[in-house]
Amino acid sequence: MAIGSGLAAQIGIANETVVNTPVAVTNFNEFDSETLDLRPNFAQGVGLRAGGLVPREARRVLTSADGGGQVVMDVTVKNFGKWVQAMMGSYATTATQILSTTAWQQIHNLGSADGKTFTLQKGIPEVGGTVDPLTFGGCKLNAWQLDAQPNAICKFTGDVDAMSVQPTGAGALGLQTASYTATNALFAFNQLTVQTFTAYTVASGIWTPTTPANIGVVRKVTLKGGQPKDLTRWQAGSQTKAEQLVNNFQPITGTIDIDYASTALYTQFAANTSTGLVFKWTGADQGGGNLATLQLVHPAVNWEQGSTPKVSGPGIATVSYPFTALDDGVNGALQILIVSSDTTV
Repeated sequence: MAIGSGLAAQIGIANETVVNTPVAVTNFNEFDSETLDLRPNFAQGVGLRAGGLVPREARRVLTSADGGGQVVMDVTVKNFGKWVQAMMGSYATTATQILSTTAWQQIHNLGSADGKTFTLQKGIPEVGGTVDPLTFGGCKLNAWQLDAQPNAICKFTGDVDAMSVQPTGAGALGLQTASYTATNALFAFNQLTVQTFTAYTVASGIWTPTTPANIGVVRKVTLKGGQPKDLTRWQAGSQTKAEQLVNNFQPITGTIDIDYASTALYTQFAANTSTGLVFKWTGADQGGGNLATLQLVHPAVNWEQGSTPKVSGPGIATVSYPFTALDDGVNGALQILIVSSDTTV
């Protein structure tokens, strides 16, 4: 029996070989919600004429169109690499086997997304059960966010910008058959450790903090990033904009809410002293004792205004420490490591 509700919806992505040339989507992720939109731009001519009381349909012109919106989903152990590539611009990254085990790793370092786009297709169920495809071409992530809260699964929010949108109809990419990774585990708050460090090593491309120290009782974490791009490159002779190109430094920020237990972080804030910061989710063994991992390493973060402890009542004093990750001048500002059984990104 056909399902006529969001229960039949789907979202899939695939990297494009040629910018804004949609391809059949092959990676499907279970998701929570989406706000992906066709965004047309219209111009309405004035056209004063004797007796004309209402703008005329003949003077309305579709000048250009693009698309975009947000996608929200759980962070999964498997089949999350394509989204991390879009987050980081790490399109040269491949999965490599860890020794001869069934565990594979992906090392994602920051890079430019210029010349790299992906196709995103969503399936929208009609009440009668038909699922209509809406295909977004020339996609890039303009911003991303990871949220970790108590008693919850880690959430990913991606802000997608698309150069073009293919609605259902002749010439459009048909609805692709969705297939999902079997027994795909999730990363949750209880699997997260947050630590500071002052030094790290690099071996086989992986940034590994030396003697990391627990930051305390962590109540909440929000991490943000994204490559700012010129999203309005409208061009003469076309209704489609030119590729979204990086046009500013990438802001990498976050906030950690912790119980106030020492003056260490406040002292760093007051003295404008940087520290290393690592966020690491770990799960079940993927083979050979290699645990499922999602690790974000920042070699140098500085605490921002708002890091002064405050007392708001008789309860435990908590502090919300906002931070900015900066390039340490050696390797960069962020590396994301994934360990799973995925043999490809």
